[in-house]
Amino acid sequence: MIPKQVADVIEQSFIDADDEVLVHECMLGNQDAWAQLFERYSRLIYKIPLSFGFPALEAEEVFQEVAIEMVDCLSTLQDASRLHAWLVTIARRVCIRRLRSAKRYNTVDVDLLENVIGEGGDSLEAMLIRLDEYRLLRSALSTLEQRCATLLTELFLKDPPLSHAEVAAVLNVPLGSIGPTRARCLEKLRKQVERLTLVGTD
Repeated sequence: MIPKQVADVIEQSFIDADDEVLVHECMLGNQDAWAQLFERYSRLIYKIPLSFGFPALEAEEVFQEVAIEMVDCLSTLQDASRLHAWLVTIARRVCIRRLRSAKRYNTVDVDLLENVIGEGGDSLEAMLIRLDEYRLLRSALSTLEQRCATLLTELFLKDPPLSHAEVAAVLNVPLGSIGPTRARCLEKLRKQVERLTLVGTD
Protein backbone atom coordinates (compact mmCIF):
# COMPACT_ATOMS: atom_id res chain seq x y z
CA MET A 1 0.00 0.00 0.00
CA ILE A 2 1.32 3.47 -0.94
CA PRO A 3 1.91 5.67 2.14
CA LYS A 4 -0.45 8.68 2.31
CA GLN A 5 2.42 11.16 2.01
CA VAL A 6 3.58 9.51 -1.21
CA ALA A 7 0.03 9.31 -2.57
CA ASP A 8 -0.44 13.02 -1.90
CA VAL A 9 2.75 13.79 -3.82
CA ILE A 10 1.52 11.71 -6.77
CA GLU A 11 -1.85 13.44 -6.68
CA GLN A 12 -0.23 16.87 -6.59
CA SER A 13 2.33 16.12 -9.28
CA PHE A 14 0.10 17.06 -12.22
CA ILE A 15 -1.67 20.10 -10.78
CA ASP A 16 0.64 22.55 -12.52
CA ALA A 17 1.20 20.40 -15.60
CA ASP A 18 0.07 21.88 -18.89
CA ASP A 19 -2.51 20.12 -21.03
CA GLU A 20 0.10 18.67 -23.38
CA VAL A 21 1.78 16.86 -20.50
CA LEU A 22 -1.52 15.63 -19.11
CA VAL A 23 -2.67 14.29 -22.46
CA HIS A 24 0.66 12.59 -23.04
CA GLU A 25 0.57 10.94 -19.62
CA CYS A 26 -3.05 9.90 -20.06
CA MET A 27 -2.14 8.18 -23.31
CA LEU A 28 0.53 6.29 -21.37
CA GLY A 29 -2.16 5.06 -18.99
CA ASN A 30 -1.21 7.25 -16.04
CA GLN A 31 -4.25 7.19 -13.76
CA ASP A 32 -3.07 10.24 -11.80
CA ALA A 33 -2.95 12.22 -15.02
CA TRP A 34 -6.50 11.11 -15.87
CA ALA A 35 -7.64 12.11 -12.38
CA GLN A 36 -6.11 15.56 -12.78
CA LEU A 37 -7.59 15.94 -16.26
CA PHE A 38 -11.09 15.29 -14.95
CA GLU A 39 -10.45 17.53 -11.94
CA ARG A 40 -9.33 20.36 -14.19
CA TYR A 41 -12.22 20.19 -16.66
CA SER A 42 -15.16 18.74 -14.74
CA ARG A 43 -16.66 22.15 -13.97
CA LEU A 44 -16.30 23.21 -17.59
CA ILE A 45 -18.03 20.09 -18.88
CA TYR A 46 -20.84 20.30 -16.32
CA LYS A 47 -21.45 24.00 -16.91
CA ILE A 48 -22.26 23.62 -20.60
CA PRO A 49 -25.41 21.44 -20.31
CA LEU A 50 -26.66 23.67 -17.49
CA SER A 51 -26.27 26.63 -19.83
CA PHE A 52 -28.29 24.77 -22.44
CA GLY A 53 -31.09 24.63 -19.89
CA PHE A 54 -30.80 20.97 -18.94
CA PRO A 55 -31.85 20.13 -15.35
CA ALA A 56 -29.10 19.06 -12.97
CA LEU A 57 -29.84 15.35 -13.30
CA GLU A 58 -29.64 15.45 -17.09
CA ALA A 59 -26.53 17.63 -16.90
CA GLU A 60 -24.95 14.79 -14.94
CA GLU A 61 -25.88 12.38 -17.74
CA VAL A 62 -24.35 14.74 -20.31
CA PHE A 63 -21.22 14.90 -18.18
CA GLN A 64 -21.00 11.11 -18.21
CA GLU A 65 -21.41 10.99 -22.00
CA VAL A 66 -18.72 13.61 -22.49
CA ALA A 67 -16.39 11.81 -20.08
CA ILE A 68 -16.82 8.52 -21.94
CA GLU A 69 -16.22 10.21 -25.28
CA MET A 70 -13.17 11.96 -23.89
CA VAL A 71 -11.66 8.68 -22.74
CA ASP A 72 -12.51 6.93 -25.99
CA CYS A 73 -11.36 9.70 -28.33
CA LEU A 74 -8.53 11.50 -26.55
CA SER A 75 -6.02 9.67 -28.74
CA THR A 76 -7.52 11.40 -31.79
CA LEU A 77 -6.72 14.86 -30.43
CA GLN A 78 -3.84 15.98 -32.63
CA ASP A 79 -3.07 19.23 -30.81
CA ALA A 80 -3.19 18.84 -27.03
CA SER A 81 -3.09 22.62 -26.59
CA ARG A 82 -6.62 22.61 -28.04
CA LEU A 83 -7.96 20.33 -25.30
CA HIS A 84 -10.19 23.05 -23.82
CA ALA A 85 -11.87 23.85 -27.16
CA TRP A 86 -12.09 20.15 -28.01
CA LEU A 87 -14.00 19.39 -24.80
CA VAL A 88 -16.32 22.34 -25.35
CA THR A 89 -17.10 21.05 -28.83
CA ILE A 90 -17.80 17.52 -27.54
CA ALA A 91 -20.08 18.80 -24.77
CA ARG A 92 -21.91 21.10 -27.18
CA ARG A 93 -22.51 18.27 -29.64
CA VAL A 94 -23.78 15.95 -26.90
CA CYS A 95 -26.22 18.64 -25.77
CA ILE A 96 -27.49 19.33 -29.28
CA ARG A 97 -27.80 15.60 -29.95
CA ARG A 98 -29.98 15.30 -26.86
CA LEU A 99 -32.11 18.25 -27.92
CA ARG A 100 -32.68 16.66 -31.31
CA SER A 101 -33.52 13.22 -29.92
CA ALA A 102 -35.87 14.64 -27.30
CA LYS A 103 -37.50 16.96 -29.87
CA ARG A 104 -37.52 19.77 -27.32
CA TYR A 105 -37.05 22.23 -30.13
CA ASN A 106 -38.14 22.01 -33.71
CA THR A 107 -35.48 21.49 -36.36
CA VAL A 108 -35.22 25.20 -37.12
CA ASP A 109 -34.62 26.04 -33.47
CA VAL A 110 -31.83 23.50 -33.08
CA ASP A 111 -30.21 24.59 -36.34
CA LEU A 112 -30.33 28.19 -35.16
CA LEU A 113 -28.83 27.14 -31.86
CA GLU A 114 -25.92 25.53 -33.68
CA ASN A 115 -25.42 28.72 -35.67
CA VAL A 116 -25.52 30.87 -32.55
CA ILE A 117 -22.88 28.82 -30.78
CA GLY A 118 -20.68 28.31 -33.83
CA GLU A 119 -17.83 25.93 -34.42
CA GLY A 120 -14.70 26.17 -32.28
CA GLY A 121 -13.00 29.54 -32.04
CA ASP A 122 -15.07 31.08 -29.26
CA SER A 123 -13.92 31.03 -25.69
CA LEU A 124 -16.20 29.26 -23.25
CA GLU A 125 -17.24 32.62 -21.80
CA ALA A 126 -18.18 34.03 -25.22
CA MET A 127 -20.05 30.87 -26.13
CA LEU A 128 -22.06 30.90 -22.89
CA ILE A 129 -22.89 34.59 -23.29
CA ARG A 130 -24.22 33.96 -26.80
CA LEU A 131 -26.14 30.92 -25.59
CA ASP A 132 -27.67 32.87 -22.70
CA GLU A 133 -28.69 35.62 -25.11
CA TYR A 134 -30.32 33.06 -27.38
CA ARG A 135 -32.21 31.46 -24.50
CA LEU A 136 -33.34 34.87 -23.25
CA LEU A 137 -34.59 35.79 -26.72
CA ARG A 138 -36.48 32.50 -27.10
CA SER A 139 -38.02 32.92 -23.64
CA ALA A 140 -39.11 36.46 -24.43
CA LEU A 141 -40.57 35.38 -27.78
CA SER A 142 -42.58 32.64 -26.09
CA THR A 143 -44.40 35.24 -23.98
CA LEU A 144 -45.63 37.20 -27.00
CA GLU A 145 -48.93 36.63 -28.75
CA GLN A 146 -48.67 34.09 -31.55
CA ARG A 147 -48.84 36.62 -34.39
CA CYS A 148 -45.96 38.68 -33.00
CA ALA A 149 -43.87 35.60 -32.25
CA THR A 150 -44.40 34.26 -35.75
CA LEU A 151 -43.69 37.60 -37.43
CA LEU A 152 -40.44 38.20 -35.57
CA THR A 153 -39.28 34.61 -36.03
CA GLU A 154 -39.89 34.73 -39.77
CA LEU A 155 -38.25 38.13 -40.18
CA PHE A 156 -35.23 37.76 -37.92
CA LEU A 157 -34.57 34.17 -36.89
CA LYS A 158 -35.09 32.21 -40.08
CA ASP A 159 -32.09 31.60 -42.33
CA PRO A 160 -32.70 33.09 -44.81
CA PRO A 161 -35.36 35.41 -43.36
CA LEU A 162 -38.65 35.80 -45.18
CA SER A 163 -39.49 38.99 -47.03
CA HIS A 164 -42.29 41.25 -45.84
CA ALA A 165 -44.48 39.92 -48.65
CA GLU A 166 -43.84 36.32 -47.62
CA VAL A 167 -44.56 37.09 -43.97
CA ALA A 168 -47.79 38.83 -44.97
CA ALA A 169 -48.81 35.68 -46.82
CA VAL A 170 -47.94 33.47 -43.84
CA LEU A 171 -49.97 35.65 -41.46
CA ASN A 172 -52.71 36.36 -44.03
CA VAL A 173 -52.53 40.11 -43.46
CA PRO A 174 -52.07 43.09 -45.83
CA LEU A 175 -48.48 43.74 -46.88
CA GLY A 176 -48.67 47.33 -45.65
CA SER A 177 -49.38 46.20 -42.11
CA ILE A 178 -46.11 44.30 -41.70
CA GLY A 179 -43.91 47.36 -41.05
CA PRO A 180 -46.08 48.90 -38.28
CA THR A 181 -46.78 45.48 -36.76
CA ARG A 182 -43.07 44.67 -36.74
CA ALA A 183 -42.34 47.89 -34.86
CA ARG A 184 -45.00 47.14 -32.25
CA CYS A 185 -43.84 43.55 -31.83
CA LEU A 186 -40.21 44.58 -31.47
CA GLU A 187 -41.19 47.00 -28.73
CA LYS A 188 -43.12 44.26 -26.93
CA LEU A 189 -40.13 41.94 -27.31
CA ARG A 190 -37.77 44.59 -25.94
CA LYS A 191 -39.94 45.02 -22.84
CA GLN A 192 -40.12 41.26 -22.29
CA VAL A 193 -36.34 40.93 -22.61
CA GLU A 194 -35.90 43.71 -20.05
CA ARG A 195 -38.39 42.06 -17.71
CA LEU A 196 -36.75 38.65 -17.97
CA THR A 197 -33.31 40.19 -17.48
CA LEU A 198 -34.48 41.88 -14.27
CA VAL A 199 -36.07 38.64 -13.06
CA GLY A 200 -32.81 36.81 -13.72
CA THR A 201 -30.85 39.28 -11.59
CA ASP A 202 -33.11 39.03 -8.53
